Amino acid sequence: MAHELLSDPLLKGVPVFDGFKVLKPCVLYELVGRGGMGVVYRGRHLSLDIDVAVKFLLPDLEQKNPRVIARFQREAKIAAHVTHQNLIRVFSIHSRFNVHYIVMEYVWGETAKACVKRRGPLPEREALTILLEAAEGLAAAHVKNIVHRDVKPDNILISAEGDVKVADLGLAKAAGEQDFLTATGAAMGTPNFMPPEQWYDTRSVGPAGDVYALGATLYFLLAGRPAITGSSQAEIMSRICSQPFPDVRREIANVSSDVALLLRRCTQKKPDERIQNGRELAEELLRILGGERERLVQAETGTGSRRFRLQNPPPRETIARIKSALLGTGSPKASEQPLRRYLIKHAQDRSKLPAPLFSAVAASVSARSATRDPIPLWVGILSVITALVVFLLVLGTLFLG
Repeated sequence: MAHELLSDPLLKGVPVFDGFKVLKPCVLYELVGRGGMGVVYRGRHLSLDIDVAVKFLLPDLEQKNPRVIARFQREAKIAAHVTHQNLIRVFSIHSRFNVHYIVMEYVWGETAKACVKRRGPLPEREALTILLEAAEGLAAAHVKNIVHRDVKPDNILISAEGDVKVADLGLAKAAGEQDFLTATGAAMGTPNFMPPEQWYDTRSVGPAGDVYALGATLYFLLAGRPAITGSSQAEIMSRICSQPFPDVRREIANVSSDVALLLRRCTQKKPDERIQNGRELAEELLRILGGERERLVQAETGTGSRRFRLQNPPPRETIARIKSALLGTGSPKASEQPLRRYLIKHAQDRSKLPAPLFSAVAASVSARSATRDPIPLWVGILSVITALVVFLLVLGTLFLG
């Protein structure tokens, strides 16, 4: 809810406008979820006029390891270089008010994990269709030699319209590229869905590692639980690396022989004995499905469902005022645009201006947003000069007094 964001410690330094946190280019209004690396909010993109997901880096991580910022920024850059209808689209990356954030496509729907939790194990054709579309999205990444390395049900989103999208390229990297963020070779990923090689050296994981994770995800969709579990990471690691991958037919008797064979081919211990990449897996899945995908839209998950409705979105009037204040919409005089752009640019980051001068800038912007009449150019210049003089006088008094 928007009012909850006002007291959110992560957004403490983010400006408030009409009761909403505003972080250009978005208005934030709902917490979506928290993960090990970041927090995701729902927002409204002021220029594109669409809902977006805004992912913030947790400040604690930055303090513990400054290099995590590089990883966070790399996530956005890698995702931005791969475009596919089954991958979450990244629009932009920003650093303002001492926070680092990525603006991404927002999906109205739920994760594959949440879907299974709500409904139980999925019918075979539906599970295969979900995996097929996830494989097609990853195939686009594999073609560019990019490996996801954290495929799991939590990172596969199913929209209210039945579209499947793979999210969170937080561990992705170009295959063969030195990963300075995991230079120790430490395992990174989600234990239950990690291939054996990822436990020993994250840098060695190729597209076949994503195929293993997709196979483990298919087992989860069909059985309603992970194939391999344990009381600790060490126990999970031991089972993944030393024991055969479980036969899904021991859990679900009516799974077809084609699907059971596909799972075995995806989850072989040695990467070169698996299906090699997303494209090959997608071809196999489409063959098993007979060339016809299952329709994923269901009555209870349609766009009219309460579960997918917007929660307290900003009113249209508020959006219009924020656009006017931050984007300069509706200003009739082109001659005022240079000063206006200057005011807005520096008002975005208070740390760039002395306090008295920032106050004058903020007052000018607020006055403009509260009325349809533009501030005359000479008034804006005079306000800035006056504030600067006051600041210099105060500074002189402090040093000379």
